[in-house]
Amino acid sequence: MLSEPFVSSRAVEALAKLHDEKALAPLIRLFEEEYNPSLATVLGHWGDARAVEPLMKAMGCPHSHVRFYAARALGNLGDDRAIPVLEWARDNDTTPITDTKSLHGKSVASAAGAAIEKIRATQ
Repeated sequence: MLSEPFVSSRAVEALAKLHDEKALAPLIRLFEEEYNPSLATVLGHWGDARAVEPLMKAMGCPHSHVRFYAARALGNLGDDRAIPVLEWARDNDTTPITDTKSLHGKSVASAAGAAIEKIRATQ
């Protein structure tokens, strides 16, 4: 159902609630195909280190709202491999997010900074 456009978001919600180990690989694959901020959040809350690399790659996405949610997800995962990517975003990705109403005025830099603090607090 993940490949069906009209039901994929519902399928992601169901898989996230089930939190079945077998669901993680398809969710990561879907995220890698189309960076989706909601899916970044799901991966961040999943708590599995396999999501770190795809989320780090998403930090290069042209859409600032995707980078914002990827940074938050990386902070939730607490993996220090993400620190260099997050430090770059904290220091350079300061453009306010304007393409998403709920994030208007926030920045990737602020999300990256918070993620770094969260990662360092868990070490």
